[in-house]
Amino acid sequence: MPTVRARDGCRIFYELAGEDDGRARVVYCPSWGSDLRKVPSLAHSPLARSSRLLLFDLRGTGRSDRVPEPHWAAPPSMRILADDVEDLLDALGWRSAHVLGCSFGAQLALTLAARAPGRVASLALVNSHAGSGEAGGEADGGASSGAASPRAGVLLVEELEALSVAERTRRMIALADVRRDGAWFASAHGAALVRYAVEQEEVLAHSDGADSAARERTGAPFAPGYVEGRAWLLRARRGYDARADLARIGARLAGRLLVVASRFDGLVPEGGPQALHAGLAAGAAAARGGAELALMDAGHWPSVTADPAFWPRVVAFFATHHSALSTSVS
Repeated sequence: MPTVRARDGCRIFYELAGEDDGRARVVYCPSWGSDLRKVPSLAHSPLARSSRLLLFDLRGTGRSDRVPEPHWAAPPSMRILADDVEDLLDALGWRSAHVLGCSFGAQLALTLAARAPGRVASLALVNSHAGSGEAGGEADGGASSGAASPRAGVLLVEELEALSVAERTRRMIALADVRRDGAWFASAHGAALVRYAVEQEEVLAHSDGADSAARERTGAPFAPGYVEGRAWLLRARRGYDARADLARIGARLAGRLLVVASRFDGLVPEGGPQALHAGLAAGAAAARGGAELALMDAGHWPSVTADPAFWPRVVAFFATHHSALSTSVS
């Protein structure tokens, strides 16, 4: 099982997909609740077929160390997660990489770009926002739309975490795409998708694959570290606020920035990514460059639901900037 030991001793599980034959090296910063054991996997995505793709489980999740140990750097913060990405790049001998971040992962990608700008060749951010500095955090990335309250009616992660695995999964599916109404959930397709997602989450949440529903009804314990790891990540994002960094990141990566906003995302309404783009674009303009904004008819996870416009735009973005960088150094 390939792992890298981070600077504080935490083991980070990773996978590599695609050929390392001179094509773009891309690191994917995952969203809240991601786990490389889930299917479908980005290892089989169009991006993996067009790049050398680094995937990893955030500390506290998946096959990375999940039970916070006393030697872990403290207190929990996005900075520690950015250090983990740097440690992965160092272990693989990658001086820099193109970076794709979705939701929570986009906030991690922004933290990396602010702390280690030389490691980021280009930056694509999907359905996220720059934070508010408040103690809480919205479901999977926030819903800041420029209104007075950054919650904008979205459930806090703490509220979702208090639900059963099955109910939390159903609520996330509903919030992720506001087009999913009662008729969608009652349809054969909708019911099958929900059933599959719930079963997969329950298997991963519990210590084995045996009758997960029965285990939850009887109060059986979760898999070791499942609750503790998720709680650590929740604390890491409290107070997250990258707004002051946007102009500097935009100037540093002028012309190599893409922000994706989805019109039907109920977890991070499009105002959040649009405000994020505006902050980056202002910095890019000062450096006589630009930042792309892509508005898509999609939900929160276009990479998973394979919305037709998403992968072609992202693949072309990284290919273009990899080619430009390769030409400039040759």
